[in-house]
Amino acid sequence: AGISAADAALARGKKVIVFEKKPYQGGAVSNCPIAYVSIRKDRAFQNAAFHLLYEYSNYNANPSVIRQYVNNSWRTKEYIERLGIKMIPTQQLELEDIGDPKYADGFPPAVMAHGDFYLVPGRGKGHGGALICLNAMKDIIKRGGQYMLNTPITDILVDENGKVNGVKAVNNETKEEIEVECEAVIIASGGKPRLTGAPGEDKFLYDKGISFCATCDA
Repeated sequence: AGISAADAALARGKKVIVFEKKPYQGGAVSNCPIAYVSIRKDRAFQNAAFHLLYEYSNYNANPSVIRQYVNNSWRTKEYIERLGIKMIPTQQLELEDIGDPKYADGFPPAVMAHGDFYLVPGRGKGHGGALICLNAMKDIIKRGGQYMLNTPITDILVDENGKVNGVKAVNNETKEEIEVECEAVIIASGGKPRLTGAPGEDKFLYDKGISFCATCDA
């Protein structure tokens, strides 16, 4: 989310600094293999995907959010291609295939069958997610943005009227303190799955046999 926000801000002519608490770019996504669904820029495909996803939520999800997703998911493919990454198309659906369980790739009840499937291959021992995040960071820097790795924000500053006007951060390695004035702060702090405390978690998680994804483990 932080990389996406930085990309959007730069596209609007804003000055950008990304503070990343980890020593590498992209947070948790950097450790993910990337396969994604892209809904074609076609009103019939988008409407079919919208109705499938809205029905799957038992009509409780926010329809505006679903509509934004189905109308704009094709932009993900364009963005990754702009970063110089070649994707592998693994499944292309026809309009009548949307919602068909045989195209759902093991995810019941066919909710995954709402667009075309693509795989982002990794490089070396790195996942596709790591390559996307690395190239995205390089692109942000090339376009004039700044990247502060291993430097979490420690405080958000406000003026006398309570308006945000800056941040404080500290480099985890050098302990250097940094203060930056700004007009806005976008918080994309990420997260990680909660451990259960079950015996063996420390031995088998994190690429050692099991993951946090039940479908992947199956």
